[in-house]
Amino acid sequence: MTSASLSPSADRQAALDLLAWLTVERLGYGLALLLAAGIRLTALGWQPLAPEEARQAMAALDWVRGQTSLPPAGSSPLLLSLHYFTFLFFAATEAWARLWPALAGALAVLLPYGLRRELGRGAALAASFLLALSGVLAFWSRSATGESFAFAAGLALFVSLAGLRRTGGRPWALATGAGLAALLASAPVSYSLLLALAVALIVAGRDWLQTVAQLSRSRWAEAGLAFGLVVLLGSTAFLVRPGGLAALADLPAAWLRQWTQGGGYPLGVLVLRFVLVEPLLLALGLLGLAWGVRKRHPLTPLLGLWLAVGAALLLRPGRTPADLGVLSLPLALLGGQAVASFARRWREVEARGQTTPLLATLAVGTVILVFTAIWLADYAASTRFPQDNVFLWFAAMGVGLLLALVAFYVLWWDAYGAATAAGLLLVAALTVLSVRATWEATHNTDGLRWGSLRTTVGAPDGPNLTAFLAQLAAQDQPYGTDLFMLEVALVVPPGTEPDPLLRWYLRDAQVRIVPGAGSNTAHRLIVALAGEALPLGEGFAGRSFRLTQSWSPAQLAGHARWRWLLFGHYGAPAAEQRAVVWVRATP
Repeated sequence: MTSASLSPSADRQAALDLLAWLTVERLGYGLALLLAAGIRLTALGWQPLAPEEARQAMAALDWVRGQTSLPPAGSSPLLLSLHYFTFLFFAATEAWARLWPALAGALAVLLPYGLRRELGRGAALAASFLLALSGVLAFWSRSATGESFAFAAGLALFVSLAGLRRTGGRPWALATGAGLAALLASAPVSYSLLLALAVALIVAGRDWLQTVAQLSRSRWAEAGLAFGLVVLLGSTAFLVRPGGLAALADLPAAWLRQWTQGGGYPLGVLVLRFVLVEPLLLALGLLGLAWGVRKRHPLTPLLGLWLAVGAALLLRPGRTPADLGVLSLPLALLGGQAVASFARRWREVEARGQTTPLLATLAVGTVILVFTAIWLADYAASTRFPQDNVFLWFAAMGVGLLLALVAFYVLWWDAYGAATAAGLLLVAALTVLSVRATWEATHNTDGLRWGSLRTTVGAPDGPNLTAFLAQLAAQDQPYGTDLFMLEVALVVPPGTEPDPLLRWYLRDAQVRIVPGAGSNTAHRLIVALAGEALPLGEGFAGRSFRLTQSWSPAQLAGHARWRWLLFGHYGAPAAEQRAVVWVRATP
C-alpha cells in the first residue's frame, strides 16, 4: 500500500481529531472572542485621541524620531515599546495607536478558561461573555493607554496563580512571572489592582499562598526568569530604548501621587457612570456573590474581598475612571456563577413541568418591558413640555403590570418559577441596557451624546487642524508640497512643554518649537493654543480649531438628567480648549 493511498484516511483522521477537540464549550469561547474582538477592534480610528492618549503616543513617536528624553509621568512602558515598533514599521495614526490595547482586551476574555476547575465550566464560559460585553473594559481596550494591559495582566496573574496552586507545573510558573511583570509595566492602576489581589489572597487565599510557597526552587527560578525578561524587554523595546525603565520606575510614584495630590473625579460621578455602563455586570456580580456566600463556594470569599478592596479604593483622593476596571474583573467572575445558577434553575423549572408557562410569562413580560421603555423614551424626549408627564405615569403602570404578572405566576404555579421568570426578565432588560451603554462608551460618534468615561475627550474638530495644514501645504507656491515638508512654528509659553494633543495633530509637519515671548513675524505659519498673546503684527489671519471638550453629569438636574440617563444627551460642553493656526498673507 502506497503513502498516497494512506493520505485520505490520514486527512480524515485529522479532521475527526479537530472535531473531537472543537467541543461546544471551546466553540463558546471562540464566540466570546469574536464578540470581544468585534467590539474592541471595529473602527478604532473613529474618535480623536484624548489628551492622555496623545501624551502616550507622542512619547513613543519621539523615540522613533531619535529623541531620548524621558517619557511623561504615568506613561505605560509596555505600551511605549509596542508603540515604538508599530510607529517605526507602520504608521502613527489613531487606529495603530489603539491596536495593542484592543488586542489585549479581546484576548483577555479567554482567560476564564483557566478557571474552569475553580468556577465550573458553565460559570467560566459565562464570565468570558461578561468580560466581552463589559463597557468599562471595552472602553479602556479602545484607549491608547496602558489600562487595558493592566486589566488583562491582572486577570492573567490571578488565573496563573490558580493553575500554579492546582498543578505546580512549569507553564503556570512562567505565566505567573510574566503576568506579574506585565501588570507592573502597564499603568498606575496596576498598583490598585495588585493591592486588591494581595489583600484578597492574604485574607481569603492563604491556602493559595501556602501552596505557592512550597514550590521547588526550580519553579521559583522559572517564574523569576519570566518576570525579569518581560520587565526588561517589554519596558525597553527589546533594549533599544533604555529610557523605558524610567517610566517603569515612575508608575508606582504616579499611583502614590494620586493619593497625595487629589484632584480626582467626584465619587458620585464615577459610581453613577459605573451603574449606567455596567448594569448587567453589577447585577449578576452581586447575585453571584450572594449565591456563592450562601453555597459556601470556595472562590467567593477571595473574589468578594477583591471587589471590596476595589470599592474601598474609590474612596481615595485622585480616583480615576480606570479604578472602575478593578471592580469589573471580579464582578465578571462572580457574574459567571450567577448565570450558571440561572441555568440550573431553568432545568429545575423544566423538571417541574412549567416550561410552557415560564416561556409565556417571559413573552408577555418582554412586551410590557418594550412598551415601558417606549413610554420612558417619550417622557425624556418631551421634557420641554411639563404636561407630557403622562408618559411617566404610563411607564409606572408598566412596572405595575410586571409585578402583577409575577404575582399571578406565584398564585397559579409557585414562587420558585416566578422568581426565575422575574430574574430572567431583569437579565434581559439589563443586557439590552449594557449593550447600548457599551456601544455608546466605545463607538459613539453622535455629537449630542457623551459616552466616554473621561470628563475631557478629544473634540471632533481636532483632526480638521491636520487636514487644514495639508490643504495649506498643497497650496504652497509655486508648485505645492506635502505636509511633511511644511514648516510650522509651534508657540508655547516659556518654560512649559508643548501640548501633546496639539503635537499629535502636527506630527507630520516640520515643527519648530518657539517660546511665546518675542516677535514671531519671521514665521509664515504659526500654531498656538487659543489665549496666547502673540505679537504677530499685521498681515496674519487665524483659524480656530477645538482640540478638547470637557463635561460632567454632576451639573445636570431635573429633566436634563433624565435626557442624559435615557439617551446620553448632555447639552453642550462645559469647557473646551482651542488651537489657532495663524497664516501670514503672501505679499
